[in-house]
Amino acid sequence: MYNSGNSSKNVRGSEIIDGTVEAADLATAVNNDIADGVAGKATADLALPKAGGTMTGAISLEDAVKAFFGDGNDLQIYHSGTESFIVDAGTGNLNIQADSLSLLNAVGSEYYARFYTNGAANLYHNGNKKINTSGTGVEVTGNATVTGNLVIGTSGKGIDFSAATPDGTGSTGSEVLDDYEEGTFTPALLFGGASVGMTYSTQTGTYTKIGDTVHFQIVIRLSAKGTSVGNATITGLPFSTTLPDNAWSTYWTNVGTGLEPMFSSNASSTVVYLFLNVSGSSANSANTTYTDTSRIAVSGTYKT
Repeated sequence: MYNSGNSSKNVRGSEIIDGTVEAADLATAVNNDIADGVAGKATADLALPKAGGTMTGAISLEDAVKAFFGDGNDLQIYHSGTESFIVDAGTGNLNIQADSLSLLNAVGSEYYARFYTNGAANLYHNGNKKINTSGTGVEVTGNATVTGNLVIGTSGKGIDFSAATPDGTGSTGSEVLDDYEEGTFTPALLFGGASVGMTYSTQTGTYTKIGDTVHFQIVIRLSAKGTSVGNATITGLPFSTTLPDNAWSTYWTNVGTGLEPMFSSNASSTVVYLFLNVSGSSANSANTTYTDTSRIAVSGTYKT
């Protein structure tokens, strides 16, 4: 402060004055400037440099105030007031890197998931581990409900029942259900290996294959038996048999009277042989056994 006649003026910083300056006032002004400088330096010393540094206190952001990272604010972290968000709004992946990673509830008392480097990945329900990966595959604790198809991606693999204790008296072979198939095929009636002029009103074959066992049905109804001659066979089984004797159930109509049908097959064959039971002995059936309206129905089971 200085006096100029009857007026006075406070002096701060750099300023040109005219008139008379009292020594006491000048000392006060100098002290004020020094105090301002010290306070400013203290504030600057407490600030975090733009080039980076170490903070010893917490950062508090109010609701809906976002912390942005990246040139284009690619990563955002904030609390909306009701929910918390980590938003990757830019390009690329959101990567979380750790040798061991755990996701837990808010109080840290229950796991949601745990992941280990070169090890297992575990998923939990209500704090209980339900899915665990291992070097041999995936282990599920409890029931697994599948709303789509359960796809077996490798031939020869399937559902393994070996954990169940065998309750039969025989010797247990494979306990892997590795095949299931449903389909159709076209059976053909031949006389002497041919079917010249033969026509059908019905000619169907269906099958179900479970593991190495085939269940099949054949229905043939002739509308003309044709001119071929020789022993009767049915060809077209969907898979080759492994055994010569199999279980057959047969029915036929409009064939020779007093004849009982018998069916058989050879090993490694897709051919059914039609025989007759004549007085307790089997004999080949031939074209003369059949008429233009013969009907043959065969159902059977065999091993592949």
